[in-house]
Amino acid sequence: AGAVAGRPCGVGNLASGMPSAHAAAALVFLGEVLSAASLANAPSQVNPPWAWGRVSIPGVGPSVRENQQAAEVGDSVYIFGGCVQETRCYNDVWRLNTTRMTWVQDRYTGAAPQPRGGHTWTQVGAQLFVYGGANQEDTFGDVYRLDLERKHW
Repeated sequence: AGAVAGRPCGVGNLASGMPSAHAAAALVFLGEVLSAASLANAPSQVNPPWAWGRVSIPGVGPSVRENQQAAEVGDSVYIFGGCVQETRCYNDVWRLNTTRMTWVQDRYTGAAPQPRGGHTWTQVGAQLFVYGGANQEDTFGDVYRLDLERKHW
């Protein structure tokens, strides 16, 4: 899909100019935190009818990184992995509670995937699946499942 002036490629409803809630959740980690609620309530007379806004999230959150992945589950956005300029990769999971606008790092049992970036992170029900990715030493073709109800890899 091509870019529309002032809008990133593949984001939102091109007919209305409004990003979807799913697009807003995905955009959370492109350098600015975006509130889906603020987009949904944007006045229709504004041209375009939505605007970026930085959201202040108090407390401790994930360290800076790139090539992490995000998945929306209910009122939360889960992120997994990512790397810092090809020098260090992570295998941690962070959850952004979009109702309270707080970061949470839940504890999970089981064997987590090796640190990586550039992987996929897909929600199916109350589970998140990681596929592939790479770090400084390896490229992966493995699949891991995180059960959010049992909090277990």
